This record gives sequence, structure tokens and C-alpha cells, in this order.
Amino acid sequence: MKKEIVFTENPNKELWNQFKQFENYGVCLNYLKKCKKFDNSEKFKFRAKLIKYYITQAKEYYLSAKDSSVQTKPTLLYYGASCLVKALIITKRCHQDDSNRHGITVSESNANDLMGFKVRPTTGTFLELYQILESKEIDIIKSINFNLEDLFSFIPELKDDFVDVFNKKSLAIKVDRIKDEDGERLSYEGDYFSDESIITDFFDNIPNFDKYYFSPSFFSNGMSCFKKPTSKGDIVLRNIMGEEFLVSSLHSGETPIYLSQISVHFLILYLLSMLSRYYVNLWLSESSSDETRYFYIIEKFLDISERKFPNLILNEILNKEIIFSVEYYKPSGFDFDEIKGMVEEIVNESIEKNNLKDEKEEIQRRIMDDFYSGKGW
Repeated sequence: MKKEIVFTENPNKELWNQFKQFENYGVCLNYLKKCKKFDNSEKFKFRAKLIKYYITQAKEYYLSAKDSSVQTKPTLLYYGASCLVKALIITKRCHQDDSNRHGITVSESNANDLMGFKVRPTTGTFLELYQILESKEIDIIKSINFNLEDLFSFIPELKDDFVDVFNKKSLAIKVDRIKDEDGERLSYEGDYFSDESIITDFFDNIPNFDKYYFSPSFFSNGMSCFKKPTSKGDIVLRNIMGEEFLVSSLHSGETPIYLSQISVHFLILYLLSMLSRYYVNLWLSESSSDETRYFYIIEKFLDISERKFPNLILNEILNKEIIFSVEYYKPSGFDFDEIKGMVEEIVNESIEKNNLKDEKEEIQRRIMDDFYSGKGW
């Protein structure tokens, strides 16, 4: 999927501006003309109207969620996400999802704990989505129950919080991409692989890892793996800031299960919406307690999903990865030369004060590189 960076003062506003094109019936109809079976019949005209309707309705749900409390936000976000998924299904399959079922059921193994509730895929919208994004083989996924711990382990943005809350490693590691005379590679620094027993499982269970990368090399505090020169595309995931991650699969019995970020978010949003609506006493007690460690990660996920899920859907519809970034944004009235001089003066004074003359050139280079790129603005 081609990557495009859009620099903007307001990423969330610009994200929904991109969706505006699909609030136009003509645009939606033209989009469906890409379908092989398009025949300009009334059914395709109706589907074009549905795309417009679902996108417009999703926008209103997300706008409402922005100013809502944790008591109603899960439900608003789920219904907004559901509209976006239904629009995506039409754009990918050229026909609507007529199941009228969520495609997810909830079960509970411990009604005294939010983590005791589980979701299981079943016939309906979710399986339609799963078949489009992941696999047409649905028998295995229909047999698996996921709890929130399972699903949160897939979310790259929650990897550090996951360790703090659940006292175990998530399925994601943050990597840096390096390009030099030796080639292109991913590098990771940290103790994730200090237990050698997880090394094989982690990389063997990243779908298509061998297609894009050579076997990783490990050292005392991390690993690196070179990209195959002939491979096109990639298997890394990016957060909304463009940072890159490798995400492995969840073990469920003998079968490793990998879920796309869209599928994971959709499952979590459904479960949280059900908990906040139908298990009110438990939801209220957890959300108001100072002792619970779970609700912190739930609230953080909701904030992440509010911004990320629509972005993921837009990427799939347009078939390109769009990163909305403020990194290089320079406010109006910004006097670049004046601020540059001030920064250089502060840097030089700090170098002299801390007796760092030997590293002066390198320190100046790194700081001014950050300055020119807009980091920290």
C-alpha cells in the first residue's frame, strides 16, 4: 500500500475532510464503476447512496463521541465504526452487508471483572469484514473467544501500558528503519527477546515475514533484520504518527491467530459498548474506582481508536496509507531565521557550559536536524 504523508495543523479535522468526498453521491457512484460487474442499474445507484449515508452517519457519531464521557463514548464509537465498516464492505465487494447482525457475540466467565468478558465472531458484519481483510476461511476464527487482554495485546500504541497493566509482554515491538550503504533494515533495541524461547514464536507468527525480510540477527540488547531487496511492500504496522511496529500472532490452542488492526479495534469497541450499556453497575464501579488498573488502558484505547479507526478505514477505501502529521507544520507568522538563531545560541551556550566541545559538531547537527524537521513544535 502506497504511503502518503499529509501535513496539517489539525490531523483529525483533515482526516474527516478526506472523507467528505464520499459524502457526494456522484463520487460514490464513480467509485463503484471500478467494479467488474457494474451495470449502472438501480442496485448500484442504491449502493452509492448507502456509501454516502454510512460515511455521513459515521461522521456524526464520531463528532458526538468527541465530547462524550466514558459512559457513552464506547457506544458512539462502535456505531460510528460500524457505519465505516459497512461503507468499506460496499467499496470492496460492490454489494452491501445485508446480514443485519453485528457478527459478534459476548460471553462472560467472570461477571465481577471486565477482563472476564469475551467476544466470539459469528455470522454477520464482522465476518464479512474478516473475509475481506484477512481470510475467507472463517471456521477457525468462529471457534475462538477473545477477551480484552487478548485484543489489547495487538495494539501497538498500548504496548507499554499493556506491560504495566497485565505484567506480560504484548505482541508488538517498536522498530526503527535504517537505510545505509549496507541496505535497508529494521532495528529494535530493548529486552523483549531476553527470553530466547519467544524468539522463534514471535517471528514465525508474523504473517509473510519471510517474504519481506531475512532472518533476524540478535545481540545483547536487541535485534536487526534486513529487508529483501526484491520484496515490494512491507509487513510493518504504523501508528498515527508514522512510527513502525512488528506485531506477532496470538496463540489460541495450537493455532496462532493474527488479526488486522481494523478487526481488533472493531471487536474491542463492540465489547466495550456492550459492557457500558448492559453491565452498568460493573462499568460504573470500574470507571470510578481509584484501585482498578484496567480502566486506564480502556480509556486510553478509546482515545486512540477515536483517531485511528477512521484513518484505517480511509486507507483501505483509497488503497493508500495516509499519515496525517503535524511534524513539519509551521504556524503562520513563524520567523524561521529568528528562531533558528535563538536555538543555535542556546545550544552553543549549553555545549560550553557542560564542557562538551569534543561532541560539539554532532550535538549541533542532531539538534538542528530536529529543528528543521519541526520536531517538538
